Amino acid sequence: MELNNEDDARATPRTVLGRRLRRLREAAGLSQRALADKVGYPHTYLSRVERGEQLPSQALAEDLDTHFAT
Repeated sequence: MELNNEDDARATPRTVLGRRLRRLREAAGLSQRALADKVGYPHTYLSRVERGEQLPSQALAEDLDTHFAT
């Protein structure tokens, strides 16, 4: 992933991952609640991951990869 601006240069792996998750979710036309229902995790957990406040568990990362075919 190429860094495009000063904010990106200061991005942590958590925030980069969260931004990517949000872009994938929005491109799929899903709300956080809808995605949470599809992958079987609380929407509050997905929200924390999207905001870069928490890394996903290995299980969530794998479930998201499967869901989004990434």
